[in-house]
Amino acid sequence: MQGIKVLGQGPAIVLLHSSLSSSKQWLPLCFQLQDSFTLINVDLLGYGDADLPEDLLSYTFEDELTRIDQCLLQENIQTPIHLVGHSCGGAIALAWAMQHKERVASLSLFEPVAFHLLEQEQAQYFQQVSEFSQQLRQLESTEAAAAFVNFWNGEQFFQHLPVKVQQQMAVAMPKVHADFQGILDQRYQLTDLSQLLCPCLLVIGEQTRPLSKVLSQLIAKHLSNAHVQYVEHGHMAPVSHPQETVTLFSQFLNQQKKPGE
Repeated sequence: MQGIKVLGQGPAIVLLHSSLSSSKQWLPLCFQLQDSFTLINVDLLGYGDADLPEDLLSYTFEDELTRIDQCLLQENIQTPIHLVGHSCGGAIALAWAMQHKERVASLSLFEPVAFHLLEQEQAQYFQQVSEFSQQLRQLESTEAAAAFVNFWNGEQFFQHLPVKVQQQMAVAMPKVHADFQGILDQRYQLTDLSQLLCPCLLVIGEQTRPLSKVLSQLIAKHLSNAHVQYVEHGHMAPVSHPQETVTLFSQFLNQQKKPGE
């Protein structure tokens, strides 16, 4: 399938990246695991080699989940799968898991931005996210990209990127807006997460935004079988400092393999 790369052999792992990124962010983890797992490295719609949705105004996470389902069917993968997700990719991983609870072997998540879960117990942070999303929509594309990137990486981070990268990010901002909508449209609640019985590793950056740290801690608290691990860096650590994430996720995933797999 266009925008989905499959390599390796063994139990299946679906890898889902953050907004304004691509499947390339998971290549270091793929190189670590390709001898032991079948790796399904997904470009989310509108990123990498994946086309934009035909109608961004009607975009929902169902568009992403359907592609994952179609790929699993095409690859004839019927056994439970491992899900790896960062940021928006983590939110999509949770959405898929909530729809296919019996088909999830494990969850490896780095700060999944399932922001809708903040509304119930952390309304002030939910309001902050909603307002930020609306503010981004009012900005010109380059200004919006700068605001979004700097929000997660620190002041002036965007301004120090190569101009070509800035331009690519600006062009992709319509999908970022759609990602926010897909996140905020989700309807499962914190208490529903207890239905996920699979092992979960949830990694949080020590230097991340408070709203993301609080959200990740809330998610871990409500999952039935979650282990929380902290790394020194911020929300974008899987991209900026990938080795720590690779080490944590690869160790966790190798521990989940059953004898004979």
